[in-house]
Amino acid sequence: TDTVQLTTPMYNRVVRGVRQTAVTRQFQEVMGPGFNGVGFEGDPNYEMDVWDTLTIAYLMDPRYATEVKEEYVDVVNMPGAANNGQSIGYATQPAGPTLQKMKVVTKFDNARFFEFYVDLLTRPVPIR
Repeated sequence: TDTVQLTTPMYNRVVRGVRQTAVTRQFQEVMGPGFNGVGFEGDPNYEMDVWDTLTIAYLMDPRYATEVKEEYVDVVNMPGAANNGQSIGYATQPAGPTLQKMKVVTKFDNARFFEFYVDLLTRPVPIR
């Protein structure tokens, strides 16, 4: 879903919060510059999608999804194209290869997700 954006205020909750850990320092090092080299550290309006983390949260607790649709999903793989690997959902099965319906999450409980996200990233990790 494109409805969950990591914003600079949320980024700051992780890297400048009360609990500084090796994880928060690594998070700042990797996420701080963003994809444009300026990112959260240099642009207060910078935002980033958190798709992979949403998938993990959904697998842990499907109640994070507040709207789910069943659609036939295809992956467009056009070598050299900007949309290489782009997913496309169809409400009805398109002609051509047989596709299976999949759950497509279109809305997420953003507030609850980010509480979980910040907690996990700032939780102290025991040394063994």
